Amino acid sequence: MGERRIYLVRHGQYAVDAVPEDGLGGSLTDLGRQQAERTAERFSRMRVDVIVHSGLRRARETAEIIASRLSGVVVCESALLRECIPCIPIGYESAFASLSPEQLAREAQQARAAYEVYFTPSPDVERHDLLVCHGNLIRYFMLRVLQAPVALWANAETYTCGVSEVWVRADGRATLISHNESDHLPPEWRMF
Repeated sequence: MGERRIYLVRHGQYAVDAVPEDGLGGSLTDLGRQQAERTAERFSRMRVDVIVHSGLRRARETAEIIASRLSGVVVCESALLRECIPCIPIGYESAFASLSPEQLAREAQQARAAYEVYFTPSPDVERHDLLVCHGNLIRYFMLRVLQAPVALWANAETYTCGVSEVWVRADGRATLISHNESDHLPPEWRMF
């Protein structure tokens, strides 16, 4: 087994009010594309073996911009990285009261499955994976890595194009290296 470095990037700012019929959400705004370009510049000096992104438009577009600055990187889509509600967060029960128990169970299972797939040692040699996904999922992942109660995920935040890093050792132990790094973005571009 080999070590794995996981870089988590939240997608860039997107047109929240756009509701395309395909259900994939709005595209990146001009600022969102600029955020993704700055994130691509940050990763252009780093090793990245694969980029995996959610199928939602904002994550795909962010991943494509980052990939355009990296040579030879494999890019693929994963339904496991789609935005979800990993569990009802403590103190926010009324905000999620409209969600059915079936939907909550399905989305919690998705979050658990995503963690089990991506936060494991590499099967062979050391790998560096970049996951472009969504704030709820990234916050859930961070709490899992810290072995903290995942129902606290709403108490953390992630900037659009913020970067988090996790190191998964060959023995399976995961360590949070950083969360929500945003030095590659001007202060006025840092937003939730």
